Amino acid sequence: MTARAPDAALTLVEMLVVLLVIGVASGAAVMGTSALTRDTRVRDEAAALAARLQAAADEALTGGQPLRMEWSASSYGFRRLAEGEWGAAGDARLAAVRNLAAEVALTRPDGIAGPLAIAPDGMGPAVVLRLDGPGGTWTVAFDGLRARALQGQAAP
Repeated sequence: MTARAPDAALTLVEMLVVLLVIGVASGAAVMGTSALTRDTRVRDEAAALAARLQAAADEALTGGQPLRMEWSASSYGFRRLAEGEWGAAGDARLAAVRNLAAEVALTRPDGIAGPLAIAPDGMGPAVVLRLDGPGGTWTVAFDGLRARALQGQAAP
């Protein structure tokens, strides 16, 4: 093998390797940028609602008193039945009304309006709540004991 002259140009293989490295780096940058600009408001609200529903079910079960979720298209909160009156839930994060992120709407696909009952024995009809917004559609499935956030639309 002969040594190359110090002023020799790049070979074709070296040029292709450089272009390949640039292409991979560019692709990774574009994928990372699209993940940063993705709107996650709906997903975040669905996760928050599922966590609060789960906490409400736990409070009803451990406290032996029913709770209910009072909601509208733009907010929700939880109340506890104590001595025949609906008052603030025992858990401070449940007692506070949660206002949904801008442009996120909460609905029940089955069309039933009014408060959502949370029984202390975990028995009750399964409910699906739907959140729609710029980031897509998410649903929260609640069976009386467990709440799960699911991407897309779940059957009521």
